[in-house]
Amino acid sequence: MGLWHGARCVHHDRMRGPDGLNAQDPGVRLLAKVARERWPDRMATGGGVLLAHCGEVEGVGVGATRWILDVREREGAVHRCVDTVRDVATMVTEGGPFGLALAWPRAHLGMDFSQWSLAAAALGLAPHGWLLCSARKQKGGKRLAAFVESIFGRVEVLARGGGYQVYGASRGDGFNVEAAHEACAARYQWPLPDTSLPKMISGPGVFSRRALDDGTRVLLTHLQTHAERFADCTHVVDLCAGVGPLALGAAHQFPGAQVLAVDSNLLAVHDMRENIVRHQLEDRVQARLYDGMPPVGAPESAGFEGKVGLVLMNPPTHAPREALASLVAPLRDYLREGGVVCAVVNRPGTMRAVFQGMGASGDAYDYPGFTVLEIRWTR
Repeated sequence: MGLWHGARCVHHDRMRGPDGLNAQDPGVRLLAKVARERWPDRMATGGGVLLAHCGEVEGVGVGATRWILDVREREGAVHRCVDTVRDVATMVTEGGPFGLALAWPRAHLGMDFSQWSLAAAALGLAPHGWLLCSARKQKGGKRLAAFVESIFGRVEVLARGGGYQVYGASRGDGFNVEAAHEACAARYQWPLPDTSLPKMISGPGVFSRRALDDGTRVLLTHLQTHAERFADCTHVVDLCAGVGPLALGAAHQFPGAQVLAVDSNLLAVHDMRENIVRHQLEDRVQARLYDGMPPVGAPESAGFEGKVGLVLMNPPTHAPREALASLVAPLRDYLREGGVVCAVVNRPGTMRAVFQGMGASGDAYDYPGFTVLEIRWTR
């Protein structure tokens, strides 16, 4: 355990959009090119066009509908954004039917999310509507093509270029509705370290969807080991909460505390709310959809400003330092005197520097493969 101290605070920009979305990516550009060549009028207006979790696509008219996974995708959006939900029928009812759907698999979210997204888009197509998907042949493209074929009955390679292929399929008589719904129904259950508690539920498109990730496990262990030091906390925050394992773990650990859990991923917050009900903690745990902490005074933060004794974080340490600084800067306004931020990281240098730059100091606790930073501000 080592002590470290900080310096002055600096200003940073807000956190930018989620990973995996880039209108200038060669695969996205090839997808747009094929669509413009084959359906020029539809692409020009955007009417009846679905952007299925692929971000903005150049050359698509403002009449298009765009399914989004993260609240940060709303910022600067040209097209009408429809929030992703687990109930695919709700999305299709709100946005469809469509004559053309463009899909861009977010490979970092896993093959199951790519298939979920493609199946949902397929269900949103009108008869004879087309689904187009751009993917690298050597990075899951062949598997995705086979998946599309299993739903539509056939699939074509419409274009090749830059290592990508654009796969296309039309919704005809061979369309397998049951297979599409089955792909959209994928769900997972997994235990917390305290196996006496109800299992967690999650699905495609969220962090650590199939099991409790190692970093969160370490932070839960740290919380249990040092529980006596946090026993007087009446208000706890879980920032970057995902489907809620830290929030629910803290609520069980401190039965008198109110917990505010925040995440920007629409599907994660949906799953977190379901987990709160499964754990019968609706009266003490609030799940909020927000990009970072809500500003002080916002309805989402009511009752927590200046009262929080403990903040739990498993932050996205792959993000740029400026983005991490923007994420954690508001925490100081939430903490009470003596309040602590507990962040678990596998490379502590960047996160430590972020807090040092804000005038914070704290302790570092080493675990196999991870470090837990306990951060405090001196008022």
